Amino acid sequence: MKSLENRRFITLLDKLKDLFIEWCKSSTSHGIPNIARAENKIIALVWCLAFTISTGFCGFYILQTIIEVSKNPTMINYEIIEETPAVFPAISICNLNPFKTTNSNVYNTLLNVLLENNFKYTIHPNLASISASSLVKSYVFNLPDEVKKTFSYQYSELVYSCKFNGFLCSSQDFEWFYSFDYGNCYKFNPNGTKMVGKSGSQGGLRLEMYVGNSSDSEAYTIKTGLRFLIHNHTDFRSISNYGQDASAGFSTEVKINRNIHSKLGAPFSNCLEDVTSATKSKSDLMILMFDLLNLTIYTREMCLNVCYQIPLEESCNCSDASIPQIQANLSRCVSSTQIKCQEQFFQNFYSVSNSYCQDQCPKGIL
Repeated sequence: MKSLENRRFITLLDKLKDLFIEWCKSSTSHGIPNIARAENKIIALVWCLAFTISTGFCGFYILQTIIEVSKNPTMINYEIIEETPAVFPAISICNLNPFKTTNSNVYNTLLNVLLENNFKYTIHPNLASISASSLVKSYVFNLPDEVKKTFSYQYSELVYSCKFNGFLCSSQDFEWFYSFDYGNCYKFNPNGTKMVGKSGSQGGLRLEMYVGNSSDSEAYTIKTGLRFLIHNHTDFRSISNYGQDASAGFSTEVKINRNIHSKLGAPFSNCLEDVTSATKSKSDLMILMFDLLNLTIYTREMCLNVCYQIPLEESCNCSDASIPQIQANLSRCVSSTQIKCQEQFFQNFYSVSNSYCQDQCPKGIL
């Protein structure tokens, strides 16, 4: 009985072996048919070795591909698109002289502020004069908007003529804002609705502006001219840090190209597509910016300013007037003692490497 069962088992194995050999001979896989048809064992061994090596390499590269894909790699797609008409950028413009000292009320007010803090009205290029300049700027900056507007040049005094795309433009095309360093400033195309269909000076914005006499600005600035910044209308970067100067008495022509950079969000990068949500993905400073200060747009510059403002308020018991206030119960740095404390803190803070602020404020793409 056992002998019969063994014969049946051997017969089954032979059939399976024959089927496997037949499958190998008819297989389209590279190497397998050659192994099955080889009559010489050495040739069969060579084919087995070649098949094993090629299969190993194939498996290795497949595994590498799976690992790379799991890392969510990104690709850079670069396109050059010619737009007609094209979106015109926003342009912010300020007078380098923050105060209109030809106005007797402005002159007397600033003089009294300086005298009350034991400063002379004449400002010289030394440490005390820097404090004096910061003193009057902080004083005016903390006044109500309608009041501080009167300390600087109005639109009608600053802009002599304005043309966009060859047509006249007016004050309705500009938005007023106040700069700590430059006083009254005006932003053209604040909503990004202007379009331009022609390149060159005839197709853009042309301005003729009056910046006052050089003698009017000697007390508060060493230069006479304009400060301007060309930017996206959603970009709120500081004109003090990123703007350019244009000298008085000259015609200045500026030509630009627009580059748009965008990145995919997680898991392809550490970019946050919606910075106002996803609290777990944001740093402590970003949470502070959006939850406490109610900001709606993230800029790294503002984040770094907030990182500077927090220890400043603790050190000087006042806040920098040019940066959003963190502790609402504190006053702005407006007295001579506070200004000197602020300037000393500024020098100490930025004279050393501060990795905390750099880590807390990720780079943004605008």
